Amino acid sequence: MDLKFFKERYDFELQRKEQLTSAPTLPVGVLSGLGGLMAAMVRSFPHKTRWLTVPFGAAFALDVVGFFFCSGLLHRARLALFAVLICTTAAGVLYVLDQEMR
Repeated sequence: MDLKFFKERYDFELQRKEQLTSAPTLPVGVLSGLGGLMAAMVRSFPHKTRWLTVPFGAAFALDVVGFFFCSGLLHRARLALFAVLICTTAAGVLYVLDQEMR
């Protein structure tokens, strides 16, 4: 059994996993900040005049829809990255098992 190959493969997959898990950190931080900003805007908005409240409500509703749409896209991208990671790991294991059978 070739332990050097296993160690190299493990190190490669560990490095790749770290890259994949650190990739969505910035978009998650930006979405968290925008969500907090939207909450602060609603709490501090004066609801005394109707002619300002209606356009603000419509704009805020569009912001909420955009926020959840971006969150959904980020979730799909993260799932796709993990699927790639799992598939390449499984393919590597199958390759090793095939080489040992020969």
